[in-house]
Amino acid sequence: MSYKRLENFNAVLSEKVINIVQLKKLCIDGCLDQVRPLAWKVLLNLLPSKTSDWESHLDLARSHYENYIREFVFQAGLNSAKEDHPLNCDPNSCWVEYFKDNEVLLQINKDCKRLCPDLNFFQQYTKYSIGGLAHEVKGENTLRKRIENPNLKSVSVMPDRMGKNIATNPKFDKHRLLNPSNYVTRNVKEDEEMHWEVVQRILFIYCKTNRAHSYVQGMNEIIGPLYYVFSTDSDENSRKNAEADTFYCFIEIMRDVQPLFIKSLDLDPLCGIQYRLAQFMEYLRDIDLELIQKLEEIKLLPEYYAFRWVTLYMSREFTMPDVIRLWDSLFAVKNRLDFMIYVCCALIIILKEQLMNSNFAQAMSLVQNIQISDINIDEVMRKSLEFYFRYGDC
Repeated sequence: MSYKRLENFNAVLSEKVINIVQLKKLCIDGCLDQVRPLAWKVLLNLLPSKTSDWESHLDLARSHYENYIREFVFQAGLNSAKEDHPLNCDPNSCWVEYFKDNEVLLQINKDCKRLCPDLNFFQQYTKYSIGGLAHEVKGENTLRKRIENPNLKSVSVMPDRMGKNIATNPKFDKHRLLNPSNYVTRNVKEDEEMHWEVVQRILFIYCKTNRAHSYVQGMNEIIGPLYYVFSTDSDENSRKNAEADTFYCFIEIMRDVQPLFIKSLDLDPLCGIQYRLAQFMEYLRDIDLELIQKLEEIKLLPEYYAFRWVTLYMSREFTMPDVIRLWDSLFAVKNRLDFMIYVCCALIIILKEQLMNSNFAQAMSLVQNIQISDINIDEVMRKSLEFYFRYGDC
């Protein structure tokens, strides 16, 4: 059966013009490892349907990403005008933006370090770090150096008698501040990076290129499976360019899910998270009235569990292989967020027997610890697709 399915995938992906409808029909039942990275890139619009354009399209996209790295990582702040200074209080100083970026970077760093703790992959070194571009820039400023530099995190200043700002930190050294490379840990090679550091850089560049939407905790959970799939591709060139490819596919996913990360849109009647949670309860009421009545009786609100399920596309609820299987279908459907609502319905219904015999505390423990439950991802997908095709706008 797998051999036949592989033939079908190869037949579709080898056409001069990809039949997107046919590819989605194959992917919705789950991709095969051999073709998943390529199929996802097509479904997430990184690759056009015309296969003869693939090479030039990827070359251009990857070249643009390298330029993002040069501008936002290696040249940030330190290439400013000589008269500009880290202690300059002028709001137009490039250092103001530099320090604000560091606040975001510190949060990204904290989250990426603990990405997928049950999977050793992200703590391993990558062979294809694009960080090697650092050697193109003399006195380069890597994200690692910015994290390791304590003076760039917080420096207290006060005006002297002449009105000039000076540092009050007795350990402050302006020469070290202007050249952080002076005190980088020397036992770490500049061209060696762990996979989580690559994910950190992608997220930082995403924030710099999408200034209206800063980083929000949880974005790291969405980007993790994408990067994992592309970095474990059997094709070496694909593995080598996993960082750039992940960046563009992540942008495509965030187009759908971004409103859920914006607090000011929580109550928006069309795209806010409260709308989606109400949609979940409405769908569940239509599917299983008895269960919804039980949840209301014990006051188990969807905000306590479905909020995370929907916004993170279940990336925290399942193991990596199960998340990847779910995303095969997710990327193949017409409306991803609608589909996720039916996935939530399927999951909560699978847990029905246990929930019906639970009080609030027991139910909370159950729905917030899905990974330790004996849940079969195939059953989740079967029910999700059944509900989606029966009730959804597909």
